[in-house]
Amino acid sequence: HSVDSLKLAEKISEQANNLGINQKVLIQVNLSGEETKFGFDEIKLIEEYPKLMELKSINITGLMTMAINKTEEKIIRSIFKKTRELRNKIENIFSCNLPELSMGMSNDYVYAYQEGSTMIRIGKDLFK
Repeated sequence: HSVDSLKLAEKISEQANNLGINQKVLIQVNLSGEETKFGFDEIKLIEEYPKLMELKSINITGLMTMAINKTEEKIIRSIFKKTRELRNKIENIFSCNLPELSMGMSNDYVYAYQEGSTMIRIGKDLFK
């Protein structure tokens, strides 16, 4: 679903190349700065995006993020908004198309949808 580092993207590209496929991936970003979350921060992503684009057997289709584990709507929305804005910035800088935004889980998917998510990850709510 998502790739949180250039090193992982390179490994996926290599394996996809060996299998003769072009693997779709999302780039995982951590815009909350939470140490328990993985992913690129904005500066690192912009710095490494040209290298990610050069990988032959992966197709970057968008960004993925997870909101901070809080209940405050304003904080959660700000992370989703920053992710959407970063996606737009990447598209403009690198002249690419990133149609997917994977944001939102069982507890915050409504905010994610309202902020532009095209994919949500529902887990625990499926079993209620």
